[in-house]
Amino acid sequence: MINTALAMSFGERAAYAGKVFLIGVLTVFAALVVLFLVLVLFRKFVAYFNGEDLEVEAKEPAPTPIATPVPVAQAASDDALIAVITAAVAAALAEENGGAVPGFRVVSFQKISTVSNRK
Repeated sequence: MINTALAMSFGERAAYAGKVFLIGVLTVFAALVVLFLVLVLFRKFVAYFNGEDLEVEAKEPAPTPIATPVPVAQAASDDALIAVITAAVAAALAEENGGAVPGFRVVSFQKISTVSNRK
């Protein structure tokens, strides 16, 4: 058997190595593209059988109204103050969740003194 590497010049060996490298890189990327397409099809397949609508995810969420500050004189009673704080928490949660307000309930509240005696 004849060793073909000895029969080739350096340029021919470099060209052959380049071809092998290119074929290897293209094979890896082709496999990645096929894997990506299989995962996308699998996602659509599962969503179809779960009854989910994939187009709903692409829609932009409705803009949330900006809460206006309430003057302190109007929020004099405890009930009004609790309502204002609850609205502020709901607005903050809506901003964090892209416009959707998660369900929450105020279970209890307790007044704390915010005046400090430090000097």
